[in-house]
Amino acid sequence: MNDIKQQLLLKIGNTSERGDRVKEQIQKKKGTHIKRKSERLASYTAIVAFIGLIAVACFLLVPNLLQEKPFQPAEEPPTTVVPPLEEPNHEEDLTLLLKEYFPANSKSTFDGGYEDSGSTIETTWLNVDYVQQIVSNTGAAFENIYRIKDNKVVLVYREMLEGVSPTNMTFKELESLPTIELILEAPFEVGDPYGYGGTLGEGVIVSLEEEIATPLGTLNNVMVVETSADAYRARSYYAPGYGYIKGVSEYWDEEKGDYIIGVTEEIKEYTYATESKDVRDKVTPETFEKTKVSNYKPSFHSPWIPSPNGTYRATIEGRGEQAGEEGIGTLVIENMNAKDSFIFKLLEEEPYRQYTPKEVAWIDESRLFVIIGYAYGMVTAGGKLYVLDIERNEMKPIITDLTNKEEVMSI
Repeated sequence: MNDIKQQLLLKIGNTSERGDRVKEQIQKKKGTHIKRKSERLASYTAIVAFIGLIAVACFLLVPNLLQEKPFQPAEEPPTTVVPPLEEPNHEEDLTLLLKEYFPANSKSTFDGGYEDSGSTIETTWLNVDYVQQIVSNTGAAFENIYRIKDNKVVLVYREMLEGVSPTNMTFKELESLPTIELILEAPFEVGDPYGYGGTLGEGVIVSLEEEIATPLGTLNNVMVVETSADAYRARSYYAPGYGYIKGVSEYWDEEKGDYIIGVTEEIKEYTYATESKDVRDKVTPETFEKTKVSNYKPSFHSPWIPSPNGTYRATIEGRGEQAGEEGIGTLVIENMNAKDSFIFKLLEEEPYRQYTPKEVAWIDESRLFVIIGYAYGMVTAGGKLYVLDIERNEMKPIITDLTNKEEVMSI
């Protein structure tokens, strides 16, 4: 038995040593298996932990996401409230355009005419809607009264003056007068009719852009009206700010086969009255002298202030850019359509020469507020407040009952 064992040992070697080696290999394999199993377990644990964290996050966040929140409108940037622009009153603009041909408190003197006797036209505004003209020539005089409103000029009264004073009607009486003839309606253009107050018949506008040289200077944008009857033709010329400035009458000559000039009259002098008929007996420091100048360029003046509808613009000349320098200034009002300027200058006689206009502000197209105060010294920067009617050249006191320590500073 031992022999057999020894032979087997010789062939297969010592089994105990081999068994030990097998055991050792098995133990190594078991250790490796356990190590790999531990690594896998650690990986599985990390994955499970990560999934758990995601689950917790979902549990905490999803309900808040699913919960319905009250609607909150997006905040809008604050808006600036801009008041609506006032629509321009075109009807008023056109009425003022018509009034340009009837300058207030003016007197036009003409050379020529019938028998070269000359003539005059005196224009006086009775109120805001009615204007009176006294036309005198060759010893005769006529009184015409026109109603100017609603974009129309209509003749409502015409009588010869024979040693009788002009009619002094109340506003109610003027309103009751019927229309005798439509003279002109705005807007007008070439080809439109023009009435003549029943004397020459209806005319027609043949030009609105004539340039006429007169003793007063060259006048632009002159309206030319032509009328004809039988062998007679006449042309009348009207300038904004002046009214009637020239007339040419012609007659047909059969022998020459053409019109021959018969009578011509042309304006030679144009003056303004400083006050209308209801002039104050007492001359006060705020009395203006009004003159008219074409293409006037003021100097050392305050910024231009346009009237509400842009027909005029006003400035104070002679007191610097802010009208705050010492000295006597003059009020300059420029007609933006005719490029003529009205110069309003306070009286220079003592004791009035120490006053000056200091500030102006428009009310409408014919009136503006004016502060008038002392021209010299920096102690008094303001003055008293008046309303100036630029057409009638009339001043109405607004705030004048002030003590020596009181003054209106601004408008």
